[in-house]
Amino acid sequence: MNKVYLFLCTFLMSFYTVAQQNQIDSLQHILTTHTQEDTTKVRILVNLANAYQPSRPDTTIVLSELAYQLAEKLNYTRGKALALHRKGNAVWMQGKFPAAIDYALQSLRLFEQIKDLKGEADCYNLIANTHNMEKDYKKAMEYYKKSVEIFEKLGDKYGLGRAYANIGRTLYGQEKYKEALDYLEKAQKTLEEIHEKNVYAAIINTMGDVYQQLGNNEKALDSYFKSLTISEPMGIKRIITYSTRGISEVYQKQGKIKESNEYAERTLKIAKEIGYRENVKNAAFILSDNYKKLGKYQESLDFYTIGSIEKDSMFSIEKRGQMESLRANYEIEKKQKEISLLTVEQELQQKEKNSLVLAIALILLVLLIVYLNLQWQKKDKRLLLEQKQLLQQQKEEIRAINDQLEDMVNDRTQELREAIENLTNKNQDLQQFSYITSHNLRAPVARILGLINIFNQENMNDELNKQLLSHLRTASNSLDEVIKDLTGILSARKMVLVKEGLNLHEIAKLELEHLAEQVQLSKASISTNFAAVDTVYAVKVYMQSVFHNLLSNSIKYRAMDRPLRIEITSQINDNYICILFKDNGLGIEAADPYKIFGLYQRMHTHVEGKGLGLYLVKTQIDAINGKIEVESKLNKGTIFRVYVPYKL
Repeated sequence: MNKVYLFLCTFLMSFYTVAQQNQIDSLQHILTTHTQEDTTKVRILVNLANAYQPSRPDTTIVLSELAYQLAEKLNYTRGKALALHRKGNAVWMQGKFPAAIDYALQSLRLFEQIKDLKGEADCYNLIANTHNMEKDYKKAMEYYKKSVEIFEKLGDKYGLGRAYANIGRTLYGQEKYKEALDYLEKAQKTLEEIHEKNVYAAIINTMGDVYQQLGNNEKALDSYFKSLTISEPMGIKRIITYSTRGISEVYQKQGKIKESNEYAERTLKIAKEIGYRENVKNAAFILSDNYKKLGKYQESLDFYTIGSIEKDSMFSIEKRGQMESLRANYEIEKKQKEISLLTVEQELQQKEKNSLVLAIALILLVLLIVYLNLQWQKKDKRLLLEQKQLLQQQKEEIRAINDQLEDMVNDRTQELREAIENLTNKNQDLQQFSYITSHNLRAPVARILGLINIFNQENMNDELNKQLLSHLRTASNSLDEVIKDLTGILSARKMVLVKEGLNLHEIAKLELEHLAEQVQLSKASISTNFAAVDTVYAVKVYMQSVFHNLLSNSIKYRAMDRPLRIEITSQINDNYICILFKDNGLGIEAADPYKIFGLYQRMHTHVEGKGLGLYLVKTQIDAINGKIEVESKLNKGTIFRVYVPYKL
């Protein structure tokens, strides 16, 4: 039976994979040849993002963002809505549920503007899917029913079948298994009428889950294999992970550990490949339980750690509250800024009105004086000329006042925009910092919990316990290192800034002395030239940190097939002093080279490091109102440009 199944999958996959790849190749060819930036190009990008979604959600996110930016430039509302909805689906697949709801709500508002009912129903479906994953079944049912009403009104059987299937999954989550089967069979029948296989395969998987809960393992296994026969040839990787996960669970219940491991490992591999964190977690816990039954405690611990990290990294109720709080705070601050901006504009308008009234009064006074003088001294031409000059002077003063008011309005408006932009950047930085720190703190904690879970308390002298204690020490040290890193970052943020004049020769000499051993071992050739400018006005410890981190990075990521050369020079660039750090090392190749300034971001993993140095450099440069740029080519080298403002 299994041999026939494998042969059938291989045979069918050769056709579907070619068809899917042909669709992607065709769209990419159209995108390449279509050079005009118009609404057609937006639709091509959205369609290409949709084609990539089943296998490469990361690529879908990038293409959706490109489509949105072009639609924004063209003021193409439908294009923006489609791009946001597609991006929301992709991040949902990655388990980023708050982001999925955010994109769905943005897309929904745009679809409502253009009265696109199908678009609205698709958004309701995505919002409901997200609430379903968060186990908020009441809200999920509310949005699913909204989508059903629209799909029934439009006669859209594909959308209706999906909505029925989603309601069935929600009822399954509430342990209402018989009601769930009714809706799933209803969805199955609807989709059979239009020969739709993608969602059909997902429905059969859910039916397998229901049969499992009802204790009918044989029927559950038949459902999972049937779904796999449909989804695997089509290359629908997300659905494949559900089928293999279900098969693994049934085999585990039947005591077939070897077969259970085989399908759980397939689930883990594909789920990691597409970033589907829900089934990474599920497969890891299955493997952990299986290896524990086999007495392989180290493997059990490793998979338990993976599952725990994914479980805690996914969106929990507590994190949902934090995100809602952040979003609410952001909206409040945004409204406060808008109110502040409106108040300033009103004050300036009032001042402008007062100036205008004053100007009119002055003009009337001048005209009255001129009139009286003309009546009293008609023959005095000299006095008339003086009065005309006075009138001209008053007009120029009024013009100067108006110009000054306009400049004030522009200046205050720019200040408020910068304040709003700064607040937005800090809010995004806080979200990134919160996620990364919780993730990196959770890894060693999860490992410690896993070690305690398999600790043999009945026999304290067990040889395995000695190994576990060694692993506990390693995990504790790892946790200590993460806390030290975070303390260093917070210290850099809270430090009181004291700027002073700094000699670049002295800074470079001091840091080269600190790195003398590394320079000698790498046989690096380092030259400095500060002839253009040799003094900057900045925080001393920050500049020492910048020189130290950029020099040590050049040494650490050097190319082993050629001597390392590092050049440090200075130049004047507009209102900045620019310090250039140039090397001929490994370089980096990435769509966004500025990603290396993110917390714990690393472009090369073969060299020991944390991904913390360049994050600190960026933080310190920003703190002194400077900026940093990077230019790099793989296997050619890298140039960092550090811009420090002049002393004002």
